[in-house]
Amino acid sequence: MRELTDTDLMLSVKAGELDKLTGLFDRYHPALYQFFFYHIRQQQMAEDCTQNVFYRVLKYRHSYKPQTSVKAWLYKIARNVLKDELKQQHRHRYDQDITIPGDRQSAATADGKLKEKEQLRLLEEALGQLAPADRDILVLSRYQQLRYQEIAEILQLSESAVKVRVHRAFRQLQSFYSKKGVL
Repeated sequence: MRELTDTDLMLSVKAGELDKLTGLFDRYHPALYQFFFYHIRQQQMAEDCTQNVFYRVLKYRHSYKPQTSVKAWLYKIARNVLKDELKQQHRHRYDQDITIPGDRQSAATADGKLKEKEQLRLLEEALGQLAPADRDILVLSRYQQLRYQEIAEILQLSESAVKVRVHRAFRQLQSFYSKKGVL
């Protein structure tokens, strides 16, 4: 038996087979959670937002169009959930002392781990200095590893515009990061 594609699963959910949402949840829950965590920096709130995405998938399943990538559609919903959450909580800055769950720790010495943790903290601080739109596009491209075509669909831009924005945001991030004395 072949594994159902994202589109197959979403069309089943749209048709009322709500148990098929479990397949999409299993595939996208970790990535969506990380997307929210990179923006909000609070574990419980990131989890709540992730759950809210799947609630909205159920609520708005009738609006899904098969020619749209399920991944892109989910991230559009996620971006709307994030906007709503930031509006509600008035959160526009990162909390600085939280480490990212699931990050790889170096197997090297304690000194190496401390250096790695400090570099990660500086990177998070630099990310926090970016404009929300720049941070968003970097999280989608670098951390969520979405293709430029998918990001273009999510942001309703051309693929070339996405490439330019990613490049500019990355240069801005490098500038902030290097001011910290790391690069």
